Amino acid sequence: MQKTYRYRHTETHSRPDEVSSFREPVAIRDCLTGQRYELGTSHRELTVGGASECDIQVTDPCASASHCSVRRVGERWLLRDHNSKNGTILNGTRVRLAELRVGNQIVIGDTRLEVLSEHGGTDNCSGLIGKAPNFLIALEKAHRAARTRCPVLILGETGTGKELIARSIHKASRRSAGPFVPVNCGAFPASLIRSELFGHAKGSFTGATTQHDGLFTQANGGTIFLDELGELPLEQQPHLLRALETRLIRRVGGQHEEFVNARFVSATNRNCLDTSSSPLRSDLFHRLSTVIIELPPLRERQSDIPILIRHFLALGAEEHGRRQISETTIGELCRHAWLGNIRELHNSVSRALALGNQRLRITDFLPTGIQPHRPPPSRKITSGFCAEDLSLFESNQRELVLAAYERHGTIRRAALELGMPKSTFADMCHRYGIKTSRAKRIKL
Repeated sequence: MQKTYRYRHTETHSRPDEVSSFREPVAIRDCLTGQRYELGTSHRELTVGGASECDIQVTDPCASASHCSVRRVGERWLLRDHNSKNGTILNGTRVRLAELRVGNQIVIGDTRLEVLSEHGGTDNCSGLIGKAPNFLIALEKAHRAARTRCPVLILGETGTGKELIARSIHKASRRSAGPFVPVNCGAFPASLIRSELFGHAKGSFTGATTQHDGLFTQANGGTIFLDELGELPLEQQPHLLRALETRLIRRVGGQHEEFVNARFVSATNRNCLDTSSSPLRSDLFHRLSTVIIELPPLRERQSDIPILIRHFLALGAEEHGRRQISETTIGELCRHAWLGNIRELHNSVSRALALGNQRLRITDFLPTGIQPHRPPPSRKITSGFCAEDLSLFESNQRELVLAAYERHGTIRRAALELGMPKSTFADMCHRYGIKTSRAKRIKL
């Protein structure tokens, strides 16, 4: 049976977010290669496709020779599909004609293109802006995960944008029309967690005068985001595990189970997995970590700091007016540790806009002075492997790597299943003492 598609014919397909609504598209970026294509100001049509004569050439077997085009009409940029075989997808919907706005995602086969503003942003949310390779890899993995039903676990330090990545996954998924329900697992008293997550029946306890829908029920048809997963009390984790496995929940005091159709995305600081005060059960970790996305701290993507600074300054220009900042000041800001990552940087820019003069100085951003980052001393690398030296997270990671290799028998297939490069998988095998056929050949 031939697969049919439902097209959307509109020039205002995407809803602008409050950041991108006043910005004009100036470029399109290939998310995988990082190649940037300037749109310019001319009214000529820019073609996108696999042919070498296309203005934006896409090396994707699913792309037609002349797949689609982008053209400026008045003050707007329009995307038009050229009756391509596999279609042009804009923000999860196949379109023939649609208006482009900053932050839009154009998908052609396995290729994702994003519409950028003059500030070089890569996503609808201000925290998802940058061009550092390790950051782009995380974004690309998030986009690929969005097209699946797999649970996603996002790892990263505080302030790196874990919730923004989760929202980006939701917006790019087939559930984008459904609700996005964030849950802070550490914000509820232990006695109320089940009631908040699964709801309660009328009369189930003192004060329960009406039936209450829990957060899982509210997320039905959408995405539920379990933030600060490492803070979930150990005694409550079996209830969450059952809900993940069966998609069935029972209200507190209820007599019947209810089916919940929700996508699960969770996040935690990797250090939280090591704490004895809030351990994460191994079976729950495996259930939630089908896809693992690691967000790099800001100190590991220093090339993005100037881009983020200028972006935050532009966002505050409407309220505080445009300010000037020298390259010397930006260079000094790049030397700062930024232990609070993007959140700390955003707050520093807001402080400078509120208290600084027309020309911003380093003291406007960092009143206490620059605190350069000093990386912790690296552990001594030995040829031996000791499982007792591994943290809980590393132990769980080793189990995943070992299980994938035992299932497939080759590094390539096992790495493909876990969504990581072969070299990364091989390095993890070496680090965790997992014997592979490749290692045996090298030893011989």
